[in-house]
Parts: sequence; structure tokens; C-alpha cells
Amino acid sequence: MPLFVLKQFVDISFSETVNYFRKWIQVESSGTLHVCGEIFHWMSNDIKRRISFSADSVLTAVVQDADTTELVRILNNYGDEIRVNQVNHVGLTALHHGVLSNNLDAVKLLLCNGANINAQDIHGFSPLHTAAACGFTQIASLLVLYGADVFSLTMQKEMPIDVAKDIGVIRLLSEEMRRHFHQELFLTAFVCRKASDVWTLVKQHALRLVDDFMQMMIQLWKRHRTKHENKQE
Repeated sequence: MPLFVLKQFVDISFSETVNYFRKWIQVESSGTLHVCGEIFHWMSNDIKRRISFSADSVLTAVVQDADTTELVRILNNYGDEIRVNQVNHVGLTALHHGVLSNNLDAVKLLLCNGANINAQDIHGFSPLHTAAACGFTQIASLLVLYGADVFSLTMQKEMPIDVAKDIGVIRLLSEEMRRHFHQELFLTAFVCRKASDVWTLVKQHALRLVDDFMQMMIQLWKRHRTKHENKQE
């Protein structure tokens, strides 16, 4: 292990690091270094130092390991510290990792704890794209149930159904897309019908107002004529 690597994990001076290495490392005539096991014992017990990781990193690691019990514990104990939608260098969230691990329970837990169901990585892949591409029907069904966007586009302008390989996933997405189309058509027809009803009411009220106005004008004209005739007499 190079000295600079050890220095990154243990917060001691470089000279102290060298001294401890001299104490526990034997150099053979061939030049090969043999690190004694005591160096690790020293790191854990003598110095009493501990490596710590961010809650987000631990969350991702637990999801990747499919350790549901530990995931529940972390979410319950460190919920305020965890950024469940934190992304890595390629834009993957913990939810993406849960999908990639085909871990249905982890996906449920993350969704219930505020995970963005339509988060996209640097290529535009959402969790639903990932589930479709991997052929994970159960997870794809769960994501659809929670409202995943079936029309979401990647950077290559591909919808989840375009990257799906499994026939079950394709059928699921087709049905959901058809349902959305029918719903939009129904809403459009409903709005048009309501608009037509409103327009009919407006016309009826307008005609009634015009009729009332004409009646009022006729009454005024009659009164004016009566007064004029009385003056002439």
C-alpha cells in the first residue's frame, strides 16, 4: 500500500506514517515489501481512528447489495441526512441502482421516501427505461403504478417501450400508453362537450338579454309617443 494512500484514510502526519511503516514493514533483499497484519491492527485499535462515509454513499451501497433490512434501518435513522435523489458521476440515483439490482422492495422503499420516479441519468434513462431495458416486468409494473412517465425520452429520443426487450414489459407499456391516449381523448371529448354546453347557455342568455333589451326599447318608445300625442292635444 503506497504511503499517500494510507495518508488519505488516516489523519496523521506523513512522518508518523513513515515511522509506523518502518516499524511494521520488513524489506527483503529482493526488495519485496511484506506488510505485517499488525499495521491494520494499529490502524483500528492503537490510533482509534475510523473511516466514515456519507449517508448518500452508504444508501447507494446498501441498495446495490440488496440489503433491505439495512436499507430500512438507514432510512429510519438517517432520513434527514440522506439525499435520496443524489446522483453519481453518470447521473444514476439510488432508485436507478435499485432497479438495476432488480430489488423490488428497495424500489418500493425509495419511492415511499421521496425518490424521483422520473429522474434521468446523463443519457436520459429514467428508472422505467432501465427496468424496460433489463426486462424487469415487476419493477416496471410498480413504476407505472407509481406514475412513471411512459413517454419519457432519452437523449436518443427513445421511450421506455423502444428499449424494452421482454414481451411482458412491452405489453405492460403498450397498455399504459393506450390508457393514456384513451384518457386524453375522453378528456378532450368531455371538454369539447362542456364547451359546447357552455356556448349554448351563453347564446341562450345573450338572446334573452337582447329580447329584454328590445322589449324595454319598445316600452320606452310607446311612452315617448304617448307623451308626444298628449302634448299635441
